[in-house]
Amino acid sequence: MKGAPVQRRKTRQRAAIRAAFEHASRPLSIGEVLELAQRDVRGLGIATVYRTVGALVEEGMAVGIIAAQSIG
Repeated sequence: MKGAPVQRRKTRQRAAIRAAFEHASRPLSIGEVLELAQRDVRGLGIATVYRTVGALVEEGMAVGIIAAQSIG
């Protein structure tokens, strides 16, 4: 059983990350999200992107996809 949803603060970083997804016409990698969001928030870090994307997945606002890497 899940508890009450966690209230997350609305920050410039979170808004920039959400905007990256909202304006994309295709799935984005974490690196692409970082690059796009950094256009609005200089100094945005990869850890913030990972945390925020994880939160978006938990909220049902995004879907996580694990891509297989070729080994060779």
